Amino acid sequence: MQIFLVPGFFGFANLGDFEYFAPVRAFLETELASRGLQATLHEVRVRPTASLSHRAARLLESIEEAGHRSESVHLVGHSSGGLDARLLLTPGVVLPTALPIEQHARRVRSVVTVATPHRGTPLASFFSSLYGQSVLRLLSLATVYTLRNGPLPLTLAVRIVGLLVGPGSGVLSTGLIDQLYRELLSDFTPSRRAEIEVFFADVASDPSLTLQLRPEVMELVNTLAPDRPGLRMGCVVTGVERPRLRTVLDPRRGVHRQATQALFSTLSALTRGLPDRYLPPLTASQASALGRLAPVLSLDATNDGIVPSRSQVWREVIAAVPSDHLDIIGHFSHDGVGHSDWLRCGAGFNRSKFEAVWRSVVDFIVDAERAA
Repeated sequence: MQIFLVPGFFGFANLGDFEYFAPVRAFLETELASRGLQATLHEVRVRPTASLSHRAARLLESIEEAGHRSESVHLVGHSSGGLDARLLLTPGVVLPTALPIEQHARRVRSVVTVATPHRGTPLASFFSSLYGQSVLRLLSLATVYTLRNGPLPLTLAVRIVGLLVGPGSGVLSTGLIDQLYRELLSDFTPSRRAEIEVFFADVASDPSLTLQLRPEVMELVNTLAPDRPGLRMGCVVTGVERPRLRTVLDPRRGVHRQATQALFSTLSALTRGLPDRYLPPLTASQASALGRLAPVLSLDATNDGIVPSRSQVWREVIAAVPSDHLDIIGHFSHDGVGHSDWLRCGAGFNRSKFEAVWRSVVDFIVDAERAA
């Protein structure tokens, strides 16, 4: 069988040697081998903010390029990567490609979506504005910086929080964002700076995905894109309740931890507020699974800093885990000292929890393979 890993919004798999799925891929390869299962893993390279239809077409091209057409296929999508998989498998879908969609779609045995905005995210509305696009560009660079180099400079983290809280004067704010972007970019090597500039030029050429992830647009997508009959579909749901102010400002945490937790808290506040009209009732099994993440009555306030937890629910809930949007794919500190990514949600996500989640994903894939 073949397993395709699909990166999400601003998928950094496209950025030089950055390994977006490295922790996930390493665990899956080891776990599958320990069970005596033969599987080939592929990491899909999609355009970071291109439209869902173009990203789904690229996923199809990746399946075509991998060959081995007699083998079954399983798709695992993180964030909007889960939507790419869903769209590709929509019966009768028309994509910008000449490849035989149905021929490959019939080979797919399962889809696992991880922290995917099936019902959209309010954060997309913020990032759809001209100001929001500038902030998103800076945030994305900050993500690359911290995943490669460690924690952000404290002054920069504090200023980013300020930009998210309130834009102030448009001209002054845009100028400050550009200044901070240049300062952060200067810490990279010349060759790395060139890669980053190419990456963001690609982003600027097609920012469609930001608009499409808004809740009102995803409502239309869900209406027009029914699931493929008989296909096994499951989701991994992430999130925490927004940290309380007194927790964020606790002096025992140190100023840098305060700043990074304030960043998560601010993003979490922007992610809240998904209207009930976009959320269908939970099934009994979904509510039971989500109860391990948060009481059902407080789920509306739970998100992973990027996507509301309720928006991530689609078909079978494989796991519901207190974590942020990047913890779940392995971008966290393995020594327990603190996160190595740009968010600090205070969930205490660690290696054993990471392995438990992805072991459940392997169970789901294996069950779907055997049932086919």
